[in-house]
Amino acid sequence: MSISGGGLSKSYSSSSTLDLEYETLNSSRSSNIFRAIIAIDSKLGKAVYTFMGVGKRYYFLNSNGLISHVSGSGFDVEVVPARRFYYGFDAGFATGLVTTLGAQLETTSYMLDGSLCVGYIRQMSKSIAFDAQLGMGMAYGFTGASATAQTQRILLGMIYSF
Repeated sequence: MSISGGGLSKSYSSSSTLDLEYETLNSSRSSNIFRAIIAIDSKLGKAVYTFMGVGKRYYFLNSNGLISHVSGSGFDVEVVPARRFYYGFDAGFATGLVTTLGAQLETTSYMLDGSLCVGYIRQMSKSIAFDAQLGMGMAYGFTGASATAQTQRILLGMIYSF
C-alpha cells in the first residue's frame, strides 16, 4: 500500500492482514460481498490500513457459485462445484496511516476506497474451500489529513461455508 498527501509519502507492505468476507449468493453467477480488512505493520505494531465495504462478485468460465440439490423418487443428489473463477469489485470506507510522530502521535486519513479483483476458489468439501485472489484498489481522502492510497492485494485464504 502506498499513501501520499500533504507533501508526505509512505509505503507499507503487510503480511499480517485479516480479510473477512461474507458472501450472499444472488444466483449461480453472481453474489453480494460484505468485506472488512485490517492490515497491521509488524514493525510499528499498528494498523496501517482498515476497510469496511460492500461489493459484487461474478462467476465466469462455466463456474457455478451455488450448491445444487436435486431429489426425486429413490434418489438424492447434491452437486458441489469443484472450482470457481470470479471477478468483482468492492467499495467502502477506509483509513490509512499517513505518518507517525513518536509513540503517541499519528496522522490518519479517512478515505473512500474502491477496488477490482479476480480470483479462483478450489472446493475441498461441502463447507471448506481455498481462495486465491489478486486485487488492486484506489482510495481518496476526504478529511483534513487528506491523502490518496493505492492498494495491491494478493490473498491466499480459506473459506468456510455454513
